[in-house]
Amino acid sequence: MLHRFRQAMIRQNRDRLNGFVEVDETYLSITDRSITTDRKRKSDTNKLLVVIAIEIHQPKGFGRVRLKYITDGNEECLLPFVK
Repeated sequence: MLHRFRQAMIRQNRDRLNGFVEVDETYLSITDRSITTDRKRKSDTNKLLVVIAIEIHQPKGFGRVRLKYITDGNEECLLPFVK
């Protein structure tokens, strides 16, 4: 899957995404693996909110991808990315 994301994020032409575009947000967990608890579990985890836009090709597949870190999932942060 990582190979597909890398291929989709190539900077050939940074035009806007077109066609059917799906937008969603997700949290990415960033962990400092050098700090662990007594039970050897990961600790000191930070979650970053990331918004993702992807071109959907019909009948299946996807095209280019755009990702951006946002501070909040509210309208003020999401709308500039979508536009």
